[in-house]
Amino acid sequence: MSTTNVSTVRFRSKVAKGFTLIEMIIAIGVFSIMSVAIAGTFTSGFSSYSDTRELQRNVETAQYALNTLEKLLRTSTVVSAGGANVQTVTFYDYSSARCFRYDIISIGFDSNLFARWFATTDPFGADPCTTGSASFSASAQVTSGYVTGGFTVVPSDKDGAVIDGDPKAMGRVTVNLSVKANSTAAIASRIQATSSLRDYSNVGF
Repeated sequence: MSTTNVSTVRFRSKVAKGFTLIEMIIAIGVFSIMSVAIAGTFTSGFSSYSDTRELQRNVETAQYALNTLEKLLRTSTVVSAGGANVQTVTFYDYSSARCFRYDIISIGFDSNLFARWFATTDPFGADPCTTGSASFSASAQVTSGYVTGGFTVVPSDKDGAVIDGDPKAMGRVTVNLSVKANSTAAIASRIQATSSLRDYSNVGF
């Protein structure tokens, strides 16, 4: 008789240690909420990392384009009008005997720096480097991502004191670019480069 009672008590004790259905539902619910929160954090972090890497690539591409533009301008004469924050600069590069035109073009959700050129030995005569010249090649995109900005252009002054009262002066071009991964990205990186013109013979030095 005593043996049966002990066995019954042990059996009841084992049953009491298990989880009820309500406890299992609550545990599953808590686990689901935690899983969703962790997944959201992971997705957000991965997206942020991806955008940062893409922005870095776009900045490197823009920096390379600016370095190329700087080198060209050092051996060139600007033929387009001067001004602050203009979207186009046109110049003649003596070292390659080519006219270049750089444009910042924004269309819808796309905005980038473009370049085009044509070869000529008569940049100020019959085949001039004018912005409306039909000789220019098709525009080539030289940056990636979403790039906005402008040029501050100061052409070299070759008139001298005889015409405008100012001494002859060398020009310069400053390029300001804002680079983003895409048009909706919140993070932007700004880069700037200034190149001094060295067209001494054109100015008359």
